Amino acid sequence: MTALIGINHYYSRKPQALRNLPIYVPSIIAVQAGSKRLQWHDKTLSCNGSNWLIVPANQRLTFVNTPSVSRQELSRFRSTQVTFLAPPAKAMMDLIANTSKRRSLPPILPRNPKLDFAFAQLQEMVNHNLMTGVQQHYLNGFYQQLLEAGGMPLLFPSSRVSSSEQISRYLAEKPAEVKWAVAADTFIYFEKTTIGKPADRSEAYRELKRFSGQTHQVYSGITLYSAQRDVIVSDVEVTDVTFRELTENEIQWYLRTEEWKGVAGSYRIQEKGECLIKGINGSYSSVMGLPITLFYGMLTKLNYKFDKFPVAKATET
Repeated sequence: MTALIGINHYYSRKPQALRNLPIYVPSIIAVQAGSKRLQWHDKTLSCNGSNWLIVPANQRLTFVNTPSVSRQELSRFRSTQVTFLAPPAKAMMDLIANTSKRRSLPPILPRNPKLDFAFAQLQEMVNHNLMTGVQQHYLNGFYQQLLEAGGMPLLFPSSRVSSSEQISRYLAEKPAEVKWAVAADTFIYFEKTTIGKPADRSEAYRELKRFSGQTHQVYSGITLYSAQRDVIVSDVEVTDVTFRELTENEIQWYLRTEEWKGVAGSYRIQEKGECLIKGINGSYSSVMGLPITLFYGMLTKLNYKFDKFPVAKATET
């Protein structure tokens, strides 16, 4: 059965600071022990046992997980993240679009008994391998309860959805027309910080300056859907990339190429950005954004029929 939600549990006994952590799928984070201090614009917000953190798709979070301090038990932090893999119906999305006034509010929603009940049912659903249609009924009920509490505009802040969400909706509405679907994304990890696409030239400059003479890790993730087997699989490739020692003139030259725009880490290894690289340990195609060897292996495990690909014949000249 295709799962419509995912659940992850997090534990810590020491304070844990994370910066620019990517959240690719709409999520609700519930803290059971301790607290999560979130940097939101110029404010610090606290997520604890009395509220939820509501995160729409394609966000980056900077926060500190702080364990509880209690004489009755050891200090600890514990939270649950529920990810939503199927969007609401179009009618609800249109209704959300008309409540734009909530979009500027902090991503914190107070809990109440009705929300807690619906949330608990949603988590219990995962343990029973229910048919997709049954899961959808539970999910629709939760969405309705969340809408009444004012949380849906925070989880899905616009009627315009990302490409990955559009794929999920298409799979839900027209499963018979889809045989395969793939989504991939890339981010960089360096000095305990996740790095995505730069917001502007100044941020690109700072990133290239930091990478100079250093090694960072490129994470490229793939999610693949097979309609024949009704299964979704995911995997990730990690590649070490070492930069040359860059001069100020080299950085300024590369910025003028504008290759830094719209790419994680502010460089494109497949273009002029290769001039910045001293070496890599791992997959070249992964640094480009799609790890071909990993992708091929995933397709093979799901029995993809490669013989359907036309093969061009070489001609002598």
